[in-house]
Amino acid sequence: MPRNHRRFILLVEDDTYIVSVFQRVFEGRPDFMLDIATKVSDALDKIKVVTYDLVFLDMKLGHSYAGMDILRALNRQEIEVRARGQAIAHSLVIIMTASINLRDVMEEAQQLGVLCFIDKPIPLTAEFVKDVVQRLGLPLLPLEGTGPRPVQ
Repeated sequence: MPRNHRRFILLVEDDTYIVSVFQRVFEGRPDFMLDIATKVSDALDKIKVVTYDLVFLDMKLGHSYAGMDILRALNRQEIEVRARGQAIAHSLVIIMTASINLRDVMEEAQQLGVLCFIDKPIPLTAEFVKDVVQRLGLPLLPLEGTGPRPVQ
């Protein structure tokens, strides 16, 4: 499936339950490519290679409050690509956190293009994730047949 028909999503999260919910939502969907980073270094490596349509970003990974570092790196990456004269779409970013006071980072995060903040704990279900994605204008295409389709 060509890139322009697929939506690339990055989930930066170390909570295994949240990761499993996202995996269930996007499993077998050729219209979406879900990448998962459970560590800061993984997230930084991934954003160097892929331009994501949507990033769900936990502000605290392990014992580190490095979500803002990832957000800044994502923003720097987009600026560098544009400076080379290349077109790049802005990644939509949703911050998810229960670990820090959002007011401490909200202003800078909004300047860096964060779309919204989700305060954990949230009743995270597959339906919630689907609803968020659809509200962003990235609707889940209906699956044909009853089983999952392979990624092409």
